[in-house]
This record gives sequence, C-alpha cells and structure tokens, in this order.
Amino acid sequence: MGAVERRAGDEGHPFVDGRLREHGTIADLADLCSRSEMVRLLDPIGHHEFFKNEVRWTPEEAASTRDGLDLATMEMTQGQLAALRIASDEGAIRLVRSWNGGKALQRFSRTGILNATAIAVVMAPDLGVKSRLTAGRAAQRLWMEANRLGWSVHPISAPIFLTHAKHLITDLDKDLRLELDEVEKSMERIFQGTGTPLFMVRLSPAGQPSTRSLRLPVEDMFTIHKSEN
Repeated sequence: MGAVERRAGDEGHPFVDGRLREHGTIADLADLCSRSEMVRLLDPIGHHEFFKNEVRWTPEEAASTRDGLDLATMEMTQGQLAALRIASDEGAIRLVRSWNGGKALQRFSRTGILNATAIAVVMAPDLGVKSRLTAGRAAQRLWMEANRLGWSVHPISAPIFLTHAKHLITDLDKDLRLELDEVEKSMERIFQGTGTPLFMVRLSPAGQPSTRSLRLPVEDMFTIHKSEN
C-alpha cells in the first residue's frame, strides 16, 4: 500500500486515509456505496444508463464496443448473473419501487467492499477545475501502480458522484433524494477535516483474470494536433 500511496501522491493529493483500512470504516463505506447504488438502480434514468449504456452482456457486444462494463470480467457466479438480469428488467424495478423495496439491490456492491483489503480515496482541497484535473491524474497513477503491484482496483465512487450531482437531477424522486442527503451527511462525517473526496476504489490482492477488459485504441480516444512551426 505504501508504494501505491507514494505514486499517487506525486500529484500532491493525500489520497489514502489510514482509517480506511479499519474494518469499521470499510463497513460504513460499504453501506454508503450500496445505498447509493440502490438509488441509481431505482431511478429510471440511472437504471437505463447503467443497464442499456454501460453493461456489456455478451462477448460479442464487448468486442464491438470495446468500452463499458463487460460482465465476463466481473467474475460473478451464475446466481449473481441471474439476479443482475432480473434487476435489469424495467418492469421488475417499477414493482420494487411501488413496494418501497430495493434493499436486495445493495448486495451487489456491499459484499465486495466488505471483503476488500483497503479503500483508497483521491482527495482534493476543493471542487475547482484545477483540483479535479489533478485528482484525475492522481487516480490514474493510483490505478496503474496498484495493478503493477498485483492489486485489483474496483471503482466505488457512487456516493461521491451522486451526491455531487444530485442538485442537477431535478426529477429525482423525493425518497431517493432524501436517501442521497443522508449519504452525503455520512460521507462528510467520515472525511471531516481531510478534504473533499473525488474518487474512491476498493483494493484487493489480484490473481490472473479469466477475462481482460477490452478498450479502444489510444488513437481513437485522442486527437493530436501538430504545430506547423
């Protein structure tokens, strides 16, 4: 962990708080992450974006897009895959909402976080553009160094992203908004006096993956303009 901290720290962000290796704090964050993911899946727009725009259900779909979340890389059991397919059904989720349910949706993220070795958080002094860009560079360094050292990195930033963006989600149901308000208060309590969290991941020892994520070629991601001088 020390090498990962030093590498990301090259960007000037104290991104790992020692408390985040304590079981009690990890359990608190597991609860907040799972509650945030539940909000995302119960909200019609969040549900559509995740299951229609992010999830890649088949190897063929993953190969054709070379982005998104390839389920083959998730190392899920058949039972977990079946549960995910049920959760992807918009009609089923509407029924869950009408029953004021959804607690079972928290299991997907909670278990993985509780089993993590540590939680790493990229912090910033504020939410300014420069701080966000620097935090992004720190997150890249964190991820690459952790992988180089044999650690598995899994983003768990839902409580950060959703609480930062909730004022922009004008049609969010009242009960879901109240849930995010409570998550935000708890996040502020955990990170009080340490800065503003901008990105969070769970870290675990990694073996060889059964499937590797496909990604677009670098030349398809960037446009390079060369100076005429």
